[in-house]
Amino acid sequence: MSTPENIIPVHLFDDADSLGMPFKIEGLEVSAGYPSNTAHRHNYYEVFLFEQGTGEHIIDFTPYSIQPGCVHIVFPGQIHKLNRSQDSKGKVVTFTENFVLPSQDLIDLINNLGAHKDTAETIVLNPVEFYKIYNLIDHINNEINGCNLDCTPAIRSYIYIILYKYYLQKGIQKDDLNNISEGRLFSKFKKMLEAKFKEWHMPGQYAEALNTSLKVLNNECTHYSAKHASDIIRERIILEAKRLLFNTDLMSKEIAYQLNFEDPAHFSKFFKQYTGLSVKEYREESQKRFR
Repeated sequence: MSTPENIIPVHLFDDADSLGMPFKIEGLEVSAGYPSNTAHRHNYYEVFLFEQGTGEHIIDFTPYSIQPGCVHIVFPGQIHKLNRSQDSKGKVVTFTENFVLPSQDLIDLINNLGAHKDTAETIVLNPVEFYKIYNLIDHINNEINGCNLDCTPAIRSYIYIILYKYYLQKGIQKDDLNNISEGRLFSKFKKMLEAKFKEWHMPGQYAEALNTSLKVLNNECTHYSAKHASDIIRERIILEAKRLLFNTDLMSKEIAYQLNFEDPAHFSKFFKQYTGLSVKEYREESQKRFR
């Protein structure tokens, strides 16, 4: 199922063929029901495990190579398109936030990965490490096919193991591995940012809504991302502007209004200051590079 957001398709999770659970495992060769080689986004998580094949996977304007042993994670809301060779083999694990909500440890781990999206999206593993993760998919299928009771707790446990192994292999700040739950304020900030970035542009607005001080919020942000809250907010606004410039025909002033800039000239100046390109230049360059 999909719904238009401007002209960027947003595909929603359809559990009609997944035993009623907001969780699914499919072969990479199975049709998604929409053209995966055109720009789109989802309201759910996708974990791609490539056993065989070549190609390119563009996630939010960053191209990643497809090769045996690579694992790619796509978070809800990210725009991506998949250009893979016809001989590609692998699996895609999809699940919604509601599916993992009962497990706070899993939510914390996912949020921590999400906080490092700029470094956490892909990884290439050697065959031994790749199949440690890949073979866990068979265990999940065994749980689904052989369990007469509710097997969702077991599936959540396997998802946790898969993502934790990925996390270890990715090598995201080792201190975070022992303190995943301690980053909950940062995770709450990132989640709130996704919901409010068009409306709220100032870090103080988030600090107030999170019932904390701006100093504490900035300390959390710099600890987990080496960036101040204002930098993270700005990057999120710029990312959405890039998405709209690349994937829609909206005029600069229309994008400015969507992102809550009262003055389109201010938006144009803001965009050029932090990208080095004018709105027109970015649209032309991105179309050349990623189409």
